[in-house]
Amino acid sequence: MNDFDWSGKKILILGFGREGQSVLRFMKNKWPALEIGVADRKESAKLTREELGQLADVKMENRFFGESYLGHLREFDAIIRSPGINPRQKQIEQAKLSGVKMESATNLFFKYKKGRVIAVTGSKGKSTTASLIWQLLKTAGIKSELIGNIGKASLDYLANDEADITYVFEMSSYQLEDFRGGAEIAVLVSFFPEHLDYHGDLDSYFEAKMKLVAQPQPGFTVIYNAAQERLRDYFEKYARAFQGDIRVLPFNDKIGSGVETENGLLVARRSGKTIVREDQIKLQGRHNLENMLAVIRVAEILKIDDAVLVKALSEFSPLEHRLELVGQFKGITFYNDAISTTPESTMAAMEALVREKPVGTLIAGGLDRGYNFEAMAALIVKSKISNLILLPETGFKIEEAVKTLLKNLPQTGHPAPLLIHCQTMQDCAKEAYRVTPSGTICLLSCASPSYNLFKNFEERGKLFKDSVRNLASA
Repeated sequence: MNDFDWSGKKILILGFGREGQSVLRFMKNKWPALEIGVADRKESAKLTREELGQLADVKMENRFFGESYLGHLREFDAIIRSPGINPRQKQIEQAKLSGVKMESATNLFFKYKKGRVIAVTGSKGKSTTASLIWQLLKTAGIKSELIGNIGKASLDYLANDEADITYVFEMSSYQLEDFRGGAEIAVLVSFFPEHLDYHGDLDSYFEAKMKLVAQPQPGFTVIYNAAQERLRDYFEKYARAFQGDIRVLPFNDKIGSGVETENGLLVARRSGKTIVREDQIKLQGRHNLENMLAVIRVAEILKIDDAVLVKALSEFSPLEHRLELVGQFKGITFYNDAISTTPESTMAAMEALVREKPVGTLIAGGLDRGYNFEAMAALIVKSKISNLILLPETGFKIEEAVKTLLKNLPQTGHPAPLLIHCQTMQDCAKEAYRVTPSGTICLLSCASPSYNLFKNFEERGKLFKDSVRNLASA
């Protein structure tokens, strides 16, 4: 990246969503004379007026929209690829082999930024953890911005960039796939199977995540979840390799940092001292307190007082679609956890809520990425969930896992849940009102991606909330 001369080059922006549009603004501002092209799977007829306005300076012959958008890659000197476009596609690999320079908005940001970066990644929990860290910085009066996968596109901030800004950058594995930059602080909150259709296999997915720490500079700090076996094994070796040059700090290691039970309450503890109790915060569940252990580590590094830390943690509200309370209607408490796209995250949601009251109905299922649902089935049975409302495709796999488990268990104490298959979120909500016992919870937490039925998890969650509220007075 450092030795590439952009001047006089013909550049293609591959992907014209939020990040691609940000790249276009950045490139036009920094190198006004560049010849720029744009390519996107979206049909040109579906471009908004705003998108068309941003394309005003892009020549018609350099606009490639629709199914054949990958057909002109080798006509350009460099391609800036949006993270959602899989780099393993044949046309992209061929362009790379032919000598076309491959770049990303994330790498450009890290090359040109002046401020400090706290980068946060993980299979789940990264959005909440990044937002908690940002809340901490704001509460402490530190000039900061939340950017990346959850905030605004990173390149948009370079226009007002200053050395005294701290960026909290939530980074997905898609953004890390070809990452060559370096943060000042890296936080890794979790790791388990996710996005395998994009990365190819679990090892490739792990390698993408670890690119966040691949180029440590003196003073670099890594904070990682030591309760995750693969992260622990990796960073114990990593710490030995870079001993003396950087700091490698575990959290959730059950020694200096952990979540424990104290007087019937879950508490986050550091070095034997309780920092925050579950009755002081608005987030629910052990997993959220474990995320807070990472934030406690950040506070230590930045020398932020405990009183400021506790104030930040206690004032933080849950993010939308993440164990979000929809409301209580007809005696049923509805929770929207549409962000949960793996069995592990759905299990964490279930375990968080059963401390409040029984989960009467679980709505689950979605795109089949080959996940194993045996552990989730065991928790469903153990929790005595009365009803499973299941969506295609994995709804059938969840049903099979539950039935197989029950077949091998003694009958006493293990009632079989009622199994209902639905095709739409509206039907899920109708069935939830019909079967969920009063005084219990109905939880939407699908344990699977949404893309077979919905645009994304946000649409899935919004449809659930709208359907629940629309039927409340029916």
